[in-house]
Amino acid sequence: MNDEQDYPTEVNRWDVFEIALEGPSNGNPFTQQRLQGIFTGKNESVVTEGFYDGNGIYKIRFMPSFPGRYSFILKGSFLDSTLSGRFVVNEASEKNHGPVRTANTYHFSYEDGTAYHPVGTISHGWHLKYDGDIAASLKALKSSGFNKVRFSIFPRHNEYNLDDPQYFPYEGTPMSTHVLNAENAKEYNGESEGSHFDFAKFNTEYFRHLESCIVELGKAGIEADLVLFHPYDRWGFSTMSDKQNDLYLSYVTNRLACYHNVWWSLADGWDVDQHKTLKDWEHYADLLVRRDPYHHLRSIHNYREIYDSTRPWITHASIHVDDLYKCAENTDHFRIRFHKPIVMDDLGSEGDLPSGWGSLSAQDLTRRFWETAMRGGYPGHSETYLEDPEHIWSEHGTILRGESWQRAVFLRHILDEVPGYGLAPMDGVDCVACAPEAEFNEPIKTQYLYYFSFLRPSYREFHVDDTTDYVVEIIDTYAMTIKRAGIYHGKFRVDLPCKPYLAVRLRKAVEEDYSYVEPEEPVEELVDEPVEETVEEDVTEMIPEPFAEEPEAEEQAMEEPVEEEHAAEEPVEEKKEEPRSVDAMTETIQLPTEEVDDEDFLEELLENTSETTAQEAIEETLEEPVYSIKDELLEGTEQDLDLSSIPEFHAEEPVKEETPVEKTQTQPLPIIEEKEDAVEEEDDELPEIVSDSYLAKHPNADKEHTLDIPPISFDNNPKE
Repeated sequence: MNDEQDYPTEVNRWDVFEIALEGPSNGNPFTQQRLQGIFTGKNESVVTEGFYDGNGIYKIRFMPSFPGRYSFILKGSFLDSTLSGRFVVNEASEKNHGPVRTANTYHFSYEDGTAYHPVGTISHGWHLKYDGDIAASLKALKSSGFNKVRFSIFPRHNEYNLDDPQYFPYEGTPMSTHVLNAENAKEYNGESEGSHFDFAKFNTEYFRHLESCIVELGKAGIEADLVLFHPYDRWGFSTMSDKQNDLYLSYVTNRLACYHNVWWSLADGWDVDQHKTLKDWEHYADLLVRRDPYHHLRSIHNYREIYDSTRPWITHASIHVDDLYKCAENTDHFRIRFHKPIVMDDLGSEGDLPSGWGSLSAQDLTRRFWETAMRGGYPGHSETYLEDPEHIWSEHGTILRGESWQRAVFLRHILDEVPGYGLAPMDGVDCVACAPEAEFNEPIKTQYLYYFSFLRPSYREFHVDDTTDYVVEIIDTYAMTIKRAGIYHGKFRVDLPCKPYLAVRLRKAVEEDYSYVEPEEPVEELVDEPVEETVEEDVTEMIPEPFAEEPEAEEQAMEEPVEEEHAAEEPVEEKKEEPRSVDAMTETIQLPTEEVDDEDFLEELLENTSETTAQEAIEETLEEPVYSIKDELLEGTEQDLDLSSIPEFHAEEPVKEETPVEKTQTQPLPIIEEKEDAVEEEDDELPEIVSDSYLAKHPNADKEHTLDIPPISFDNNPKE
């Protein structure tokens, strides 16, 4: 390799600091080479592992959690000597709040303390389609308002995924798809005959593509909930050996853990994976914890049997409907059972699949969103319409066709207005009610929410106390409207429109509320009414005018009543042919005001009377056109690199003060010559972790096993 390597001299907080090194490409670099580094700042010291990125390039990445000056030391199996350097971490960019953490037991926040309410969607293979579809999916995700998307690293096989994806995570060739159809798709699930992949060599092009997708999501404020394993497979990825799975987990975490918006979902459908036991899942979880130095959120998703989410490695419960008809209603029970945030990632799917799970109406899925949120959890969206079987949202992405996704995002905005981090359910109310979790023990709360689901009350009575003023708002959860009903205190009644899916929000009044002015709705009513009255007055006053002057005309009308009726109907028939009825009426009525002899005019009207005029008008109307609307990189116990003999480095030039990042700068990476009489510089000593750092708050985080996971009995779970 070269004696000098370039590296960035500054980076923003919670962004990716990356160093690329040249190394050997012969043999299998994924398993035969290793790169490790230690990154040190005032508040943290983090050990990370590098990875091979193909074409003789090795990379190591680091996500700094604090602003300030940092130093690093690198050592690798292919390096002639130890490398070191310094860089500056600036403040985070405006939209980057850091990784998401759990907060207040049942909720979430970004690392900078900003509240985060996950309302996400499922689109397992959106990133595996071809470029046009991927671009469409990104556009839909960015414009939707979702702040999380759940998708799989491995491709999925089922009757709706018979074509191969654009990328595979390993080098090799897949089985032929010519033998596949919707009827025999299940026969190939879990099989690998015909596929030939090298599970020791990763497809670096695929992983670079995956990283670009994660970065784009991060720019839009969307968390990437990555599914690491699933059993829906025909290529052999679900049947890899323990050693191959370990290598895979190590490579993925070494590559992707540096991105602030990454979550780990260990599995989707863990309970229907016939090739892994409970003991296996616990082993992979332990490896995941040890390999991720940033402690991203971790969960495991079920098909039927919900995993024991009290396990310490699980940060939040991720739940798939375990009962088709009763799922969201169990959210508050899951809170009590697991004592962690509850994310109902899959409540069923709006769509028209030939299954109960995948054929919910938009109204029912919206109801499940609200039931989940009002019970202190967080809902997930799914959509499975068969309008285009190759572009089903929850399988392939591209286009959102349903109606519930907008309602989910509307709910997210309601949650964003809750004080503190989230909601807690309230007892003793005959509907679903909740209040801010942070105020749960307060006698008077700043906000109350009451959700009536499929109930349709005509009114409700409320009483908080006798003096506190509350703004009352009626929320139509499906129409996505919020109507202000006034400011009340004491005991009061709120009249409701007797329809389902309504909610009432009581919000403690603030100064601005007393000067609130209703929107322009009444102005529109005043504009419409005079127009209608003017037309009616014109009709009433002007119709008799042609018949008012001559008595002889009146007598003639009496003698021939049938003809007079026809004469009166004729202008109406002409009106139907006009594109604008009011104008046509006005023109018809005003014709007699012209200087025409009244007697001649009346006589002309009577002569033009025809019995077939109405029929002809109908036929003309009908003729008009109608428009339709790494194992741990080596088998065996993980070995920490001995860095005790590495001398402290001497900076060739002073590190610049913290400045905003305008343009990425690089400087040569010096090689440290080991000298016995090296003088230690106080500035370069690895400091103790200070009390306000994230690692200090988690004292086990700097150990090899970052969590002391207690043992679990596997006697009843023999490996198949």
